[in-house]
Amino acid sequence: MADKANNKTMGDDEIKRLLVREIEASESEDDADLSAQRTKALEYFEGVLKDLQAEPSRSSVVSKDVSDTMGWMLPGIVKMFTASEFMAVAEAVGSEDEEWAKQATMGLNHCFWKENNGYRVLRDSTFDSLLLKNAIVKVYHDDTPEYEITFHSGLSDDELAELIDGEDVDVLQHSMTMELTWIDNPAAPGQEIEIEAAVHEVKIKRLKSAGREVIECIPPEDYLQDTEAVFTSQARFKAHRACKTRSDLIEMGFDDDVVKGLSTSLDDKTEKTARDDDAEDGDSVADRSMQEVDLYECYLRVDIDGDGIAETIRAYYAGSKSGGELLDWEVWEDEGPFFDIPCDPIPHRWDGKSIADDTMDIQKNKTALLRQYMDNVYASNNPQRFVVGTIINPEQLFSPTFGGTIFGEANSTVTNISVPMVAGQALKRWPIRTRSASGARVSAANPWRSIPRPCRTSRQRPIRTTKTPPRAESSLSPATWLNSAGHRSSAACSS
Repeated sequence: MADKANNKTMGDDEIKRLLVREIEASESEDDADLSAQRTKALEYFEGVLKDLQAEPSRSSVVSKDVSDTMGWMLPGIVKMFTASEFMAVAEAVGSEDEEWAKQATMGLNHCFWKENNGYRVLRDSTFDSLLLKNAIVKVYHDDTPEYEITFHSGLSDDELAELIDGEDVDVLQHSMTMELTWIDNPAAPGQEIEIEAAVHEVKIKRLKSAGREVIECIPPEDYLQDTEAVFTSQARFKAHRACKTRSDLIEMGFDDDVVKGLSTSLDDKTEKTARDDDAEDGDSVADRSMQEVDLYECYLRVDIDGDGIAETIRAYYAGSKSGGELLDWEVWEDEGPFFDIPCDPIPHRWDGKSIADDTMDIQKNKTALLRQYMDNVYASNNPQRFVVGTIINPEQLFSPTFGGTIFGEANSTVTNISVPMVAGQALKRWPIRTRSASGARVSAANPWRSIPRPCRTSRQRPIRTTKTPPRAESSLSPATWLNSAGHRSSAACSS
């Protein structure tokens, strides 16, 4: 950490109070608005509709419009970036800069694609933007050294000396044996003599990298900023909340006694549960050093030295929001590490509009109609029965079997209570539409369109039918059309 200025007028306690206030304000605003919207979007993506519970003993089918729309759009957007030869290009200002610009371009793309798994960063950020309004990408320099451990055997004295030469090499294990070996005789050129020489086996740790540039997509619920900000670059307060073990914090250089006294992470964000309802509670870990603690990496603009001009500081705050500890802080003279990618920006607002916002109501309405349709089909195919007299085997009424016979006494009658099939008309006349990634409009009036068409190989001719999909005013029900079109397509494939 950088040395704090001796003439600063703001102490650690005041900085801590400012951080606590900013963290509480940003988390309260996030929990009150954005968190619920993100959780609902994730649940709809997984097909969990908590606001439309299935009735007992009724159909529980769920339409997956949010997931389907994401599946249409995501591959095409990612392909636009991956189809190019370079993700980033450094342009030369003058002719003397062309060689440097070429090397910088190669270095930037190597850093993104190879060192940071660029495809995963690109896909995850696109996914978060489409589904959760704003994706958050964090770019920073990680000064954690990276080592590699290697084992070498059969080394001579000179080879060993050359191998361990340098300040970045540590010898972990070493053993030496004396063995007979043949060498050139210096007194008689062209002849060899047998001598006893030392042979070494060594295990070394070598510094591979002193640090690297990191590009990662962080969960939107773990990013905090002041509520007044419209753009991330202009935010007064920005923070990244991450769960770190006590061991991680000590390795980062924070005081051992302070870290041991921190409270464990509550991790009460509903988005995490929506993603993975089997997530374990970090407080249940038996080893105290592996217990998780909330660490806030904060960037705050504040007048530190009392000159009336706000400076940016980077501060590390850990523990609970109100009962945590300020671990360290420093004046930050670089740009912030956070960048947001809104799906559909709304003027004068930070959070944009997501694909889920446009499709969740469609999914809810289609689910309700599909359930009514399936219940109508069940009731039409398995109607209730009106029974007069005594039935000898009533189990055939409650759990009928195909081809089963109902036996009754004389004058006993069983009459079906017919249920008219009316749900198909509601589905056929439903006007709501959704849009695919290619821009073609896909009608939601016929939910059976989402069923995959019969596949064909390159040698097969395109399947041509004389029938056209029924219009809204047609009397043909979706089930009837699916049945007739399916039989015709199957016949065409087999031929």
